[in-house]
Amino acid sequence: MLKFSNTRDTAKAVVNELNYFKKQYSAKPSERIKMDRALWSISKGGESISFRYGKYALMQDTNNIYCGISVEKGLCKELSEYYPKALIMTDEWFFYNFIAKLRIGEIKKVLQDISGSIKKPVYIEIIGSTPGVKSDQGGTYTKFQFTDEGLSLLEQLPSISDKIDTKELEKSPNLHLNKKLSSCTTLGEVADVVNSMEKSGELNFILLDFFIWIPFSKQDSSLEGIGLSEKEIIDLVFKPLNKCIS
Repeated sequence: MLKFSNTRDTAKAVVNELNYFKKQYSAKPSERIKMDRALWSISKGGESISFRYGKYALMQDTNNIYCGISVEKGLCKELSEYYPKALIMTDEWFFYNFIAKLRIGEIKKVLQDISGSIKKPVYIEIIGSTPGVKSDQGGTYTKFQFTDEGLSLLEQLPSISDKIDTKELEKSPNLHLNKKLSSCTTLGEVADVVNSMEKSGELNFILLDFFIWIPFSKQDSSLEGIGLSEKEIIDLVFKPLNKCIS
């Protein structure tokens, strides 16, 4: 259980701890995810376009606060005439390094170590969106649980039927992505799906958000005890996960 009851307080406390010796980090609520998800990102304050790089993240639901990381994919460089420069992928973006770490098993080892040490489930979320299209009309969402045995699909929106029309898939790269992800059972297979669709150009118009989450119960004011501290969050979750984004 955490000593905190919401992501805002958690983010501020974590940033204060990270900046104990030198002020580098700042926290801000996400502008791309609905605020009812209460998503906060923590990154080095000087990186005004920090979505190019992996960053720490916090999210909450009714009972839990989720601590983890997020990595984002932008649009292909051929679209630079039509979309804001900040959304266009360059060599500075960390996304491809992250996918490479997925493929070779480096991230798998990190997640095994974390889940083994703190005895918590590990979740992976993949959110796809298209600029200018409302998320409830063209967005996709896939959630896995990670274990030593592999990935288990927990939720997917929209739900993809095995009988979905091939022509419908061809018209929607987002649906095609969901279809391919639904059959993944390892992190390496997820990386292969992304690489193959990137190579074919199907992901040119799609923004992707990858999240890795570890859930902790919120502090209940009726209970005694201070719960997990900001320093413990950093040492047990953020520092190990930093290997995935650096």
